[in-house]
Amino acid sequence: MDSRKILKTLTKMKLMQSDNVLNVGGFSMIPLLVAGDNIRIKEQDRYKVGDIVVCVAEKPGSAALVVHRIIYIRRKEGKLFYITKGDNAIAAEHIESEFCLGKVIEITNKNGKRITVNTPSESDMEIVQLSREVHSLYRKTGDPTIAFSSAPHMEIYDRAPDYLKEHVFASQKEMIKRAAELIRGDEPSPPTPGFEFTRDFYASLAFHRVMNVLEPYVIESSGRFGKHIKLSKARNLMAARKRLKKAGEIADAFDAAGISYIIFKGIASSCFIFGDPNIRECDDVDFLIMPEEVQRAHNILGELGYSYHDERGFYRTEIPEEHYHTHLEPYIHEKDCNTVELHTAIFTQEKYTAEVLANRKQIEIDGQRFFVLRDIEMFICQLFITAVDDYGTANMTYEMDPNIFLQLKFRNYLDIAFMGKKYSNLSPEEIIETAMKYNVNFQMFFALDFTCKMFDDADFTEFLRLLRDRFKANEQLEESMYNLPVGIQDCLRSPFKMKMNGKALCYLRDCYNFSSHWRRVQKRIENGDFLEMKPREVYEVTKEGVTQSIKQSSIGVIADLKINTENRTDEFIVVFKRLLEEKCAKPGDYAYDVRILYINKTEGYLRKGKIMQNMNLASDELTEHVMNYVRKTGKKSVFSLQLGKKQHFGKKYETTEAKAKFYFRKSDFLPKNGANFMIFSTVVLDLKDTKLRTENFANENNEDILKISFD
Repeated sequence: MDSRKILKTLTKMKLMQSDNVLNVGGFSMIPLLVAGDNIRIKEQDRYKVGDIVVCVAEKPGSAALVVHRIIYIRRKEGKLFYITKGDNAIAAEHIESEFCLGKVIEITNKNGKRITVNTPSESDMEIVQLSREVHSLYRKTGDPTIAFSSAPHMEIYDRAPDYLKEHVFASQKEMIKRAAELIRGDEPSPPTPGFEFTRDFYASLAFHRVMNVLEPYVIESSGRFGKHIKLSKARNLMAARKRLKKAGEIADAFDAAGISYIIFKGIASSCFIFGDPNIRECDDVDFLIMPEEVQRAHNILGELGYSYHDERGFYRTEIPEEHYHTHLEPYIHEKDCNTVELHTAIFTQEKYTAEVLANRKQIEIDGQRFFVLRDIEMFICQLFITAVDDYGTANMTYEMDPNIFLQLKFRNYLDIAFMGKKYSNLSPEEIIETAMKYNVNFQMFFALDFTCKMFDDADFTEFLRLLRDRFKANEQLEESMYNLPVGIQDCLRSPFKMKMNGKALCYLRDCYNFSSHWRRVQKRIENGDFLEMKPREVYEVTKEGVTQSIKQSSIGVIADLKINTENRTDEFIVVFKRLLEEKCAKPGDYAYDVRILYINKTEGYLRKGKIMQNMNLASDELTEHVMNYVRKTGKKSVFSLQLGKKQHFGKKYETTEAKAKFYFRKSDFLPKNGANFMIFSTVVLDLKDTKLRTENFANENNEDILKISFD
């Protein structure tokens, strides 16, 4: 049966039971509709442009319920279609009329205010026209950043009544004030004049996951809500105790099997920051293990009653399923729904996992022993998690999910503020050194900076400000690198400005990563930490089944690669990157010359390629672009990639040695005084169903520096 028809039937049953009322999720209709609002709908035979409707939209492989505004009505092949788009979205959906379930006639927002909706009014039609312009801009450019930052999109937001913008802002401002009182140890103060403890305020506490921590500071004068807050906290604590017990069972099983592990985030963070494993709200238990232990851990979780869960229900596979390349699909206990996540990396790359596990420490919680991060690494981990959650500085980016910056997690900043007061005895130098070792120093600075701004540089952020300034001085940050375009209060107040802030953060992240990296390369050269190539001498390194030789010739330099395919996946990509020293003049330069080698073991052929635009791409992005070229699928890439013809290296199904040579002209090096440096790295990307599975460096160091002397 069509998934849309199934969802339509289920939704109609729900509407009959709830008197045509639905709860809203997501952010596509901000500021008119906010996640948590309730809407009442009315079914009609026909709908008009400007109406806000509930409909079943077709998504890749599934169906979804959306609440969007009709911006066009079309007929095609005798069928009536409604083209709908969220006021806070850029893409539109084509909905067959039979899958339109009703028109929104009333909104009850989270502070209890009821709004009657009479569409389409003159104001609605003006929003429709603006939405059409935004959608047209997105279709022409294909760039969500341009569409979201356009004048029509900003005008849609600015047309909303002030009270729809203000009620969220006021709640968050009061929440920050209460948190500051708690950190200082002050007595709870009266509410800010004009502010009331409403459902909206408590909805904000629940959304930001700080109900348990702030409960003593928000019940005073809260009247009829006090009982609900206490019950909510009691339920949270009960769930946390159950989660702790389950974590103990898994930890015991891992210990018995000889699997080294660390529990981080959640339970461990709660102990580290608050001294109580249950007070900090979380959803799951996170375990860090070595990549080679994944299969055994998967089997142990199966024996303990954990499985995957989706629309098919609970199911198990023989091989663990990946969610991200350092994070498996969440495991859920089939009876009590306790959730467990297995990670093979904390700081985005698996190469650091062995050292993190070697530095672990053991603590005791309620008679149960657990392995956790040591204090310095726990401190850094909390800063890193905050940066990942709110700025998209790891795998998630603004371009992938523009709404990520609407989901500001105040809990994380509260964690950092508490840490700054509790652990001010930690050595700033050791924190910086450890952060640089794990290559997360960029994330440290912005998490610290945003926390200090959120609490207006309060007295308890003194250590955080000291640490932030040390990071700034250590990395030689320019003013443009850390002065954000809008302030913290603007971010809390305006979803549009939050998006713009996110866009700027991603740009600054890219500039920072590159410039910081280049400074470290320069320091290695100054210290003489490089290889030196003399005439006719060949340098070889063997790792990850790759033997690479770099030698001079009459044309310049030849990189000769030989790859043992025996222990690789059926398809994999070898990436050879050369840092262009001469093009590192300013931050923002993606100064890499990237060469690609795609290998298909099953068919026994390889294809060489070259990126014609200097870019430093994340491995998953690079993999996607290369595979789109190989498969001839997807849209044209944002950069120019040239792939050569197939070159067979073995018979079908044989695993043999694949060979390739990359040539660099002497003129590419722009030699000065007859000598120059070549900074290079070789990475092997193993694929699974054309997606990146693992990333492995062939160099002993991630990047080697080679001094080349020309005659």
